[in-house]
Amino acid sequence: MIRIAVCEDDYVYTEIIRSILQSCVTVPYEVKFFSSGTEFLNTLTDHGCPYTLVITDIDLGAQSVNGITVAKRINKINGDTQIIFVSQYLEFASDVYETSHLYFVNKEKLLEYLPKALTAAHEKYALRGEHYLYFQFSYKEYQVPQNDVLYLEHIARQTCIHTATHVYSANEKLQDLLNRMGSQFCSCHKSFAVNLYQVRTLHHTCITLRNGVSVPVSRSRYPHVRDVFARLTMHNGKENFYG
Repeated sequence: MIRIAVCEDDYVYTEIIRSILQSCVTVPYEVKFFSSGTEFLNTLTDHGCPYTLVITDIDLGAQSVNGITVAKRINKINGDTQIIFVSQYLEFASDVYETSHLYFVNKEKLLEYLPKALTAAHEKYALRGEHYLYFQFSYKEYQVPQNDVLYLEHIARQTCIHTATHVYSANEKLQDLLNRMGSQFCSCHKSFAVNLYQVRTLHHTCITLRNGVSVPVSRSRYPHVRDVFARLTMHNGKENFYG
């Protein structure tokens, strides 16, 4: 699913953008609207921007950071998030090149050019593929590259998402997260799932990851884990390592 954020302080243009999204976006998506850049930035974290696409005005009012500042922050924490600028002030056109962005649309031609920008965003999104895990915790939204996930661990009512540098928490069941993840993720225990691309060795009772961490394997799930691991490693031309 595509997640879209719109930063626009003018209600009229907000509704125009909403209408264009409804008409032009043909894949599943969800959209959140923000009336200021400051409000939008408060939803981000140091570790990720949860949005696939951000459409932002540049001049967001005297009480807000501008769209250029918003874009620079997004570029810093998630270079894969696509940015479309909209503005009625053409003097801002050169300023946008201080950022990595997809499109600049003059508001006077919003109906003509925003659909074209959305088409370009969709094509780029389709080429990149869906490689991120999206989740929420403590009213914050996170976007983590699935390749960075080493394993998942369900503790009490939370699922911990382990990467090489951070441990995230999500208020979701382990299986609910797995349902949104790639085929390289496999449940090896009622409380654990692993990224099989990160496996160094597979034993009957545990998996050793490339970083040395050991994850338990239940007796009932070992045959399935072994078979999935074998298919993935053979498909990728890698040697199987079994204990």
